[in-house]
Amino acid sequence: MNGLNVVGVIMMGMLADRCGRKNLLALVYAGRGVAYALLLLAPDPWGLWGFAAIAGFSYWATAPLTTSLAADVYGLKTLGTLSGITFLIHQVGGAASSQFAGLMRDMAGSYTLPLTMAGIFLLPAALSAFSIREQQYSVQEQKRPTSITAVDTTAAPV
Repeated sequence: MNGLNVVGVIMMGMLADRCGRKNLLALVYAGRGVAYALLLLAPDPWGLWGFAAIAGFSYWATAPLTTSLAADVYGLKTLGTLSGITFLIHQVGGAASSQFAGLMRDMAGSYTLPLTMAGIFLLPAALSAFSIREQQYSVQEQKRPTSITAVDTTAAPV
């Protein structure tokens, strides 16, 4: 899985520069949902291997997509703050979900419920990424002035 993490993060970073970010981010989230479905529904060992391949490829692939999408939508001036907040929330969510999965395992005797929930929660994540109006807000898509007009500094202030 870690080897595929490297491939996924580099490949998504390169594809984001060529194809845009929001649709790739939505596909990565949807793909990760498919990975959870494979883990739960496909017979062993195919489900485990399918999950490992897809989840490995997609786990860190969201990092370059999320960061570059934030830069496109909000600009570079606040990118550090936005990335810090985004990844802080991601880490808190990861820690809380690990604890929740352990509690569910202890209560229910299996990981089926938390894994199902993780897969289901990826659907709204994919839909929300897909619904971003990237071109409307993107700094790259905003029209730049074609010429600089001089400011009249001799006029009296109002």
